[in-house]
Amino acid sequence: MRTRLTRARLIRRVAATLRVISALLGILTVAPGLTGADREGQEGQSALRSSGSVRREAPGRMQARVDLAVADYNDTIGRVMAGRGSVEQAFAKVHELEHLLISERDEDHLSALERMSEIELAQFAVRLPGVRLWSSETIGVEIDPAFFQDLAEKHGTAADRMFVRNYRLTYPIAYGWPDYVEPVTDLSGCTTYGGGELTNAYARWSTYASRYPGHYATDVGQILEDVSNRLIAPVCACGDAGSVRRELSNFVTRLPNEQITPKVRQRLKAIAAGQTSEIRFNCLPG
Repeated sequence: MRTRLTRARLIRRVAATLRVISALLGILTVAPGLTGADREGQEGQSALRSSGSVRREAPGRMQARVDLAVADYNDTIGRVMAGRGSVEQAFAKVHELEHLLISERDEDHLSALERMSEIELAQFAVRLPGVRLWSSETIGVEIDPAFFQDLAEKHGTAADRMFVRNYRLTYPIAYGWPDYVEPVTDLSGCTTYGGGELTNAYARWSTYASRYPGHYATDVGQILEDVSNRLIAPVCACGDAGSVRRELSNFVTRLPNEQITPKVRQRLKAIAAGQTSEIRFNCLPG
């Protein structure tokens, strides 16, 4: 993690330098509605995960599609800032960029992101306000929640504002790690219990789904599914059995009427009875 953060800081410093040079030379192309100030102060946040089928095509054709996707994203951001677009649509465009930059492959079986050097990645990042990119031990594309929260507060709906606030609480650090997971390696982590993070995450997203049904449905559903699995499915727990019992007890006390609560209560009883073979306590994933 230290290595990744060091590389990420280097990329951000290079990107900042390029922004200054570009501004001085007058060569930076700015999307409609975006100013230099809009591009400053963007910090990293949680990574979005790639999914879907892999598509391979010639590098030149892929680059053309990437350029079109970048222009489309910036056009969407510009329309939001002008009061003519949707924050939710802009958020969805980041998912599209993620898929294009990570999941789709060229003839060399490399993704567009993997083909970039550190300098190229820094140059590319300048073109994507509100998006954070990295390509080192792992590769990733993630929104900048600070940028999107500012966008939602100024130009969004109540559903947008609550979504981004929840998102920032759930993903407070970079590289896509939720607050209820402690990273152990670049690609794996253990689940933290006992501090209420899982219960808080489920409560905030269940409330959101009830209050704003249909909004950000894919993201809300995926987060709730992930939290649910960590509550009732086989799991790698950072702490001991006592920490898991505290978390589950907290959940059934705070959220007695949720659909998942009977299963959480059942697991709590199993742990009390010593039936814990499906849970790895004090777990360090490889």
